[in-house]
Amino acid sequence: ALKYLIGAENAAWALRLGLGLFQYWESRDHAGEGAEWLQAILAIPPQARTRERGLTAMYLSALLAPRGDYDRAMRAAEESVAIHRELGDVAGEAAAVNARGVIERRRGDYAQARASFETAVERWRACEGAGATGVSGSLTNLATVLNELGDHSGALACIDDVIRIRPQVGDRIGLGFMVR
Repeated sequence: ALKYLIGAENAAWALRLGLGLFQYWESRDHAGEGAEWLQAILAIPPQARTRERGLTAMYLSALLAPRGDYDRAMRAAEESVAIHRELGDVAGEAAAVNARGVIERRRGDYAQARASFETAVERWRACEGAGATGVSGSLTNLATVLNELGDHSGALACIDDVIRIRPQVGDRIGLGFMVR
């Protein structure tokens, strides 16, 4: 189906199908295949700046980074940040900035990752109640980076915030990981 949609240059449906397949590719260790499909989808003209395109670019970055393809992952994450910012999609921007921070952390650029995670937390908080799950995830990432930078009290403060937030969003599993 994806091959047909890409050949027919049907970007709207190809983006939807690619978004639907992301979790399959990621969870079943098919990141390389998924990245190839998402790149082909993003190349379909016209390259309209839509929410779906922004999400697809972010998902592409998530498939590329674990494979060590940091440059392409960063370009995809930056495209996602830009699209969501242009659209005024604060939650999408927060998620994309968090994805950028993950890439920076994997690269070992902890200072830049810290800045990205702090920005993501700020953007998620601007979403009010709707961003609680995102705040929790970005704070967890920030705690990891602060720990790597030797700021253990800052990391613990982030963890304390996460412990307060996770029950509000019903994330008992995530809470269990935080307090184990």
